[in-house]
Amino acid sequence: MPQSDIITKAPPLAGRRIFIVEDEPIVAIDLKYTFEHAGATVPAISGSCRDALRAVQELDLDGAVLDYNLADGDSLPIAKALADQAVPFMFYSGGGDFSSIRKLWPQVTIVRKPTQSTKIVQALRDLL
Repeated sequence: MPQSDIITKAPPLAGRRIFIVEDEPIVAIDLKYTFEHAGATVPAISGSCRDALRAVQELDLDGAVLDYNLADGDSLPIAKALADQAVPFMFYSGGGDFSSIRKLWPQVTIVRKPTQSTKIVQALRDLL
């Protein structure tokens, strides 16, 4: 096949730095693998609100995926910190008070757990 006939397609999250906020280690590792397989870099995973807020201040991010319920509270303060820095974010959560999320960010993407990895990657790609 001639070289000009080969079409190379970049992975859907190529070059993006995605922050994961998830307190369930297996889910966090699965998300990390999924995003890296889609071409992203995951500079950090945080499982608590306190650690995540610190990371938001320290990291250069292209986007974030937040679980709503964390061991030390909800992730709304993290979402606010990301919004203040104009970092796009979405929620990937099995439950929570989504009405409070919608009041603050009516257009925010919320994907319910569990879902197929292709769906979460597509939602994140659309966000970015």
